[in-house]
Amino acid sequence: PPTLLERLADTAPVAAGSLMWMFMAAVGVGAIVVFILLKLVKDTWLGAGDSDPAGDFVRVGPTFFFQATDGLGSELWKTDGTRAGTRRVRDIYPGSNESNPAYLRRVGDILNFEALDASHGYELWRSNGTFGGTRLIKDMNPNLGNFGLDGDLVMGNVEIVISDDGTHGAELYRT
Repeated sequence: PPTLLERLADTAPVAAGSLMWMFMAAVGVGAIVVFILLKLVKDTWLGAGDSDPAGDFVRVGPTFFFQATDGLGSELWKTDGTRAGTRRVRDIYPGSNESNPAYLRRVGDILNFEALDASHGYELWRSNGTFGGTRLIKDMNPNLGNFGLDGDLVMGNVEIVISDDGTHGAELYRT
């Protein structure tokens, strides 16, 4: 059935830092109206800037990973659902550049994703949620060539990817 999610007016009586949303779902000839109070977890880009969380949230254990910006470029972030537990994992492409982490996926108790940096181009990375545990897996296509993910399959703690290394064409690789 068709659904509608809309924000109520800013004058709605809600606590500071919260947004009131109204969810309406048509059911048969009637309608159900449910009010949901959403609390802001953290504004990663303070002020008028848009934190722009993008892509899917991927859960690895008690942590959710996502892409967002704090005004210095789009990077990998994590949250446990609290303000204190929400932070940028690592500035993969330092400064105001953006690593644009994408295709986030859980592989066992690790997060694999693709990201851009100045030395390798767009390549395959992994993270355990710490700065030191967030690293390039391998520069699949040296000389700033891109990783070129053509497909992947996750089986427990292993990911099989199809990638082009720039020399051999598309091949299977195991992380």
